[in-house]
Amino acid sequence: ESACSQTQPSAVGLPMAELARRFAGHPRTDQLAVMRCYTPWGWRPTFDVFGLEHVEAARARGQGCLLWVMPTVFGSVLSKRSLAEAGLALHHLSREGHGSTSGSRLGQRLLTLPRRTLEDRWLEERIRVPNRGAPPAAMRRIVELLGGGEAVTILVGANATRTHRVPFLGGTMQASLGVPELARQGQAVLLPTITVRTGTDRFCTIVE
Repeated sequence: ESACSQTQPSAVGLPMAELARRFAGHPRTDQLAVMRCYTPWGWRPTFDVFGLEHVEAARARGQGCLLWVMPTVFGSVLSKRSLAEAGLALHHLSREGHGSTSGSRLGQRLLTLPRRTLEDRWLEERIRVPNRGAPPAAMRRIVELLGGGEAVTILVGANATRTHRVPFLGGTMQASLGVPELARQGQAVLLPTITVRTGTDRFCTIVE
């Protein structure tokens, strides 16, 4: 409440209250978008995808691509959908509690099922790991995929054994130290990726 009452500009040049107001509706929009995908008539948003030349250049060199996806509101489902519809076969590293705020395993499975099932439409493979840490077999699978020239997606997050805190806008964010290491082991390129909403039923995915 106190943050929303602030009027000083934020790191992106807008008052905090305005940022909070603009943000508030996005999680509900994302939930409605997931529900619309399950309707008989489906949902056909427009995607603008930029930066695929980085993927093509890596593949021309025989390298795989590790797409490190920023955790924006629309990044979870729509990053996968936009990239898959752009022609990428994606293998995704997924935490057990992906998309859930529940503390129990049963709650996580039930709450994440609709979103996870939807995401699987646009994935070649989902590599599942616990909420903390990652089994060596899963890491070996990712290195194998990258070494074979495949595309792997991993969400930027702090649920890892080793993390590093870096400055971000007006604050900080945590990122896993293991993701760049996976790219190195697989001799792949590491490509930061972000999906944002740019209009009604229109989204933009950028691969850097």
